Amino acid sequence: MTGGYPLTEALRRMQMAVPMLVVLASCRMAVSPSSAPVGFDTATAWIHHDSDSTALSVEIARTEAQQELGLSGRSFLDADSGMLFQFDRVRSGDEGFWMVGVEVPLDIAFLDENGLILRILTMDLCQSAGSADSCPGYFPGVEYASALEANQGWFDTNGIDVGARVVVVP
Repeated sequence: MTGGYPLTEALRRMQMAVPMLVVLASCRMAVSPSSAPVGFDTATAWIHHDSDSTALSVEIARTEAQQELGLSGRSFLDADSGMLFQFDRVRSGDEGFWMVGVEVPLDIAFLDENGLILRILTMDLCQSAGSADSCPGYFPGVEYASALEANQGWFDTNGIDVGARVVVVP
């Protein structure tokens, strides 16, 4: 998954196809595991912090295809928008994300099953095209059930930190 890739076995296998990915990346095409277009449901993520609440419009990545595509190939992300990755199982702290094919610097919040923010990391752009091996990985070091990406600095600008709670409203 880009825009933060979850490091799954499927992605590790995809690394074997790096030459093909490099060709596709040079054409500035988004890579999807299927030939059908990948669409996303949308919702509002309300982040409750201190005595305030802040809204973030999110696209929801639930399927493996959606998670692998993530925010890759996009050169812009609206100021108050992001992507919520909802996983079918709790992920370990050494399952992380990387920024291959993502053109927007991001922050990522890792959430528990109740939407509590456990960790926020800043993810810089990867300067190398095509290979996850050449990009830094971002690992939360804590188990998480979902992850919320926003423009880099968004959480800090809005006073959101570890301990805030995310509630998603369709």
